[in-house]
Amino acid sequence: MSIRLAGGVVAARRAAWAPGPSGPVRVDEQGAEPGAPVALGPEGAPDGEVRRAVTALRLLVEGGGGVAAGAGVDLGAGFRSGRLEGARGDRRDAVLAALRAVGVRDARRIGDRAGLMVALFGPSVTKRVGAAAARAAEEGRWDALHLASAASDVLGPEQLERVLELDAPDPVIPGGSPSPLGADLRRVLAPVPPPRRLDLLLDLWGRVAEHRAGESRRDRLRATQSRRDRVEDLHARRRHRADEQVLQWVRSDLGTDVPVAAAARWVPPDAYWHVVLIALFRDALAATALLRTAVAVADHGLGEGLARSAAVLDAAVHAARDDATVLDARRVPGLTGLPPRPGAYVRDLLRRVGEPADDRLAGYVRPRLACARDYALVIVREIVQVLDRFDTRVPATALRGWAEVPLAEWRGRAGYSGVRPPEEWDGIGPWAERMHDREPLSDRVAATGDAAAVEVVGDFLWYVELIDALAQVHGHDRAQAEPGTGEPWYSHEVEPAPATGPGYASLPQAVAGAAQLVAFGAVPSKGVRTWAGLVDAMWSGTSVTEALTGEFRVPAPLASLDGAEVGGHRVKVARTARDLADWAGYMGNCIAAYADDAEDGTSVLVGLYGPDGRLAANAEVVRLKPAARGWQLDQIEGRFNRPAPRELADALRARVAAIPGAAPAMPGETPGETPGEAPAGRPDGGEPPARPV
Repeated sequence: MSIRLAGGVVAARRAAWAPGPSGPVRVDEQGAEPGAPVALGPEGAPDGEVRRAVTALRLLVEGGGGVAAGAGVDLGAGFRSGRLEGARGDRRDAVLAALRAVGVRDARRIGDRAGLMVALFGPSVTKRVGAAAARAAEEGRWDALHLASAASDVLGPEQLERVLELDAPDPVIPGGSPSPLGADLRRVLAPVPPPRRLDLLLDLWGRVAEHRAGESRRDRLRATQSRRDRVEDLHARRRHRADEQVLQWVRSDLGTDVPVAAAARWVPPDAYWHVVLIALFRDALAATALLRTAVAVADHGLGEGLARSAAVLDAAVHAARDDATVLDARRVPGLTGLPPRPGAYVRDLLRRVGEPADDRLAGYVRPRLACARDYALVIVREIVQVLDRFDTRVPATALRGWAEVPLAEWRGRAGYSGVRPPEEWDGIGPWAERMHDREPLSDRVAATGDAAAVEVVGDFLWYVELIDALAQVHGHDRAQAEPGTGEPWYSHEVEPAPATGPGYASLPQAVAGAAQLVAFGAVPSKGVRTWAGLVDAMWSGTSVTEALTGEFRVPAPLASLDGAEVGGHRVKVARTARDLADWAGYMGNCIAAYADDAEDGTSVLVGLYGPDGRLAANAEVVRLKPAARGWQLDQIEGRFNRPAPRELADALRARVAAIPGAAPAMPGETPGETPGEAPAGRPDGGEPPARPV
């Protein structure tokens, strides 16, 4: 028996088996899925050898994906892996995937070293490149090996050696195979002089590595905080404490057996409000200390992070040294077990500075840091409620007295954060003008040169530093000003800068985005030395602008797909080339090459978004011939051209097949054109349906 395999190979006098639910299953080509991984062996092989070979195949696929089977890996007892006809990719994809699965020590299972190097880098590979590739594989620098293999068509041997030396703390190539990346690199770099191609790739690697490191840091920072939102629970606990405080003052002023009417007429004196305001200020400092400690622990680890935070923790404890209520950690039935004031946790953490960074310390520290965000959000809310221009009940005299409290002692211990220098701080005008008649802090610092000596509570730099720390634990540099919006004047939810170009989420995505610009007619500049300069030059080209702004001709029957739900996914029909550019940048595919077909209505291109809002697959729908027969799903692919989920493909195929075809052409109409069909958005074509968000 002969088996037709990927790449046009025919395995004569061999049989194929695949893993089944209850053991090996003999594969019949006609009923098998195209490209399926199989174990190839003698037709009369004993059952035991077949089982062992199929087990080895399953482990290979688990480690390197189905593509790894195409490398012809030795499965033992004369069996080798293979993929049936219809598989995508080339041999270098299979070899790299198999090498990652079996490891460098078992690379001989794939073939001799020379053959592997030729498969990865082409026939011009040198011994030095092979040695550099071996080092990269041994050290686990698979992204460098992936990029070098993909770039072997556009870089020389010495340049490949430089690529194979690259490393990054976080993956820059999170998925995909070398061949699609290589095709995109050829489109982008072919017009660029060979000596400059390496500089562009090295620059791109650095940008993606920096972006990925930033994403990893943001993930670590967010992980320091609890997934459970306890803001309302904490607010209720603090309200209970405030009620107790009011009752204590009433009883102190009016006696323990005070009538209800007398209590209702009681007016809090300035001294009461001073205590409330000072406590709120101290709570803000304590929450700031918790947040900064959480950031330090995320960046430097438990032990070093606590040590680096000792000064700010000590400063927060010292600021409340004469207030015993800070340490109140009593549990109140029916309310959260968190202490009402963050100072209790600050004191706990300060006591543990210098202890061994073991699991015991982690179990003590991390729960106390996990609620830093909740404390900060509650305290910011309370500060706004107290200082609100219209609803506040705090007498002006109490506010002014509080605003004049100096911060020299706090600054002497905690210092200033580097993200908002006092010499640049002009204050929050609507608050400052109600509380003191001083010049802005920046002017006073310019006059004296000593910020700590002249700063007071009414400058509210400490308040914005709290929101800065809250923004930092969410992965931002500092809070974002929101002028004209009212309290709280600053937001920790920083709006990202508008995206320009493909971005740097991953290296394949960045290259695919640039390749799409080439597909739209952009010509890579020969004189640029950075990847950003290359993309900016292409993005600003006239041909790209025209391509991105032109609208596609979407046949009326298929316009009904826009916004429809198919297989648990929402469909979006591409209306402009910009849609394709956005999709291609994320998916790492060449969908922009279909822009011409979409523009004239030959193809309709769609994106399918999962329940999480992420793009899961792209698909192309084409007319059947004659047009009256209707439509068919021509292709559907997942990210990086991986196969889309079969259930999704089947559901979309059935939905498309149910769409009626074009009516017979009327006089004056083009055969195959749907009557009334017009480009999206034109008056005669009607407005396009609402798109999914």
